[in-house]
Amino acid sequence: MTPALALAALMLAAAQAAPAGTDAQPAPPSAAVPPTIDSLLDQAPIGEDERDAAVKSAYDAAEARRGGLDGRWRLESPDGRALFIFQLSDPGPVPDPRSATPSVPAIEGAWRDPAGHGAGDAGFLDSVQRDGSALTLRFNGADPARPLVVSLRQRAGGDWSGVIDGAGPSRPVIMKRF
Repeated sequence: MTPALALAALMLAAAQAAPAGTDAQPAPPSAAVPPTIDSLLDQAPIGEDERDAAVKSAYDAAEARRGGLDGRWRLESPDGRALFIFQLSDPGPVPDPRSATPSVPAIEGAWRDPAGHGAGDAGFLDSVQRDGSALTLRFNGADPARPLVVSLRQRAGGDWSGVIDGAGPSRPVIMKRF
């Protein structure tokens, strides 16, 4: 049998295996092989509810990998007056490609003075250091000549309490999720 005849026989057998009027569907990719664009495009379209569930699931999985300080925090005096608002990015124990130093997981953030109404009422934190239940934030507030240091210890409910130094005498503070 010539190679051309053998190829024709294989094509005929394949055409007869698929019922007339239907398109043969490719086999689903095995679990060991990652999907390709072609295999994804060959899947049946999904509805809006399924798409929303998939997006929510992916978001929840990404959030679960973030550290416990990730998010917005409010630093206040013991009487509840807001002193600063912090937005922290805590990558957790894994490198974060969005951070200033992606290969070294470090907590980064920004601060805002809610009472400020002009230049110098917001900026980036110089450093955030966490050592177990101790947390230290360093930044330059409205007066760059007097850097501020917030030293905190975690409380049982998830809030943090401690002191702020640098702008006059040490003052007690509490940091809560905002």
